Amino acid sequence: MALAYPHVYVATVSLGANMIQLLKAFKEAEAYKGPSIIIAYAPCISHGIEGGMENTVDMQKLAVNCGYFPLFRYNPEESKFYLDSKADFNLYEDFLMKQNRYSMLKIINPVEMNELLQKNKNYAIRTYEYYKSLVKEESE
Repeated sequence: MALAYPHVYVATVSLGANMIQLLKAFKEAEAYKGPSIIIAYAPCISHGIEGGMENTVDMQKLAVNCGYFPLFRYNPEESKFYLDSKADFNLYEDFLMKQNRYSMLKIINPVEMNELLQKNKNYAIRTYEYYKSLVKEESE
């Protein structure tokens, strides 16, 4: 939503997935002479991570690598959008099933589980493709 405002610095980051990108985003946001927003992905205990909270770094990496949480930066000073992560959507269901908040669908709603997971994945793919289109538009 913040990307709708062309004068706002916007970034998504994940410390466990890409520390260098996170530091770059914080540095750029701090240097920008206007409003900045940084959205960080961090698993919490209510996600019910397989193996417990000691696996948060692995989950952060998987969230980014599977396309669930793309990393990007938009800097209004350059009017440039940077997509800082790639997505392997073959890893998407593995990421979801490593969390109780999604794996509980097997118990709560087994009939519609696959359809719901596919809708979730399709949304992530559309979002990622949209971000990729922003990069192309900027480079043209």
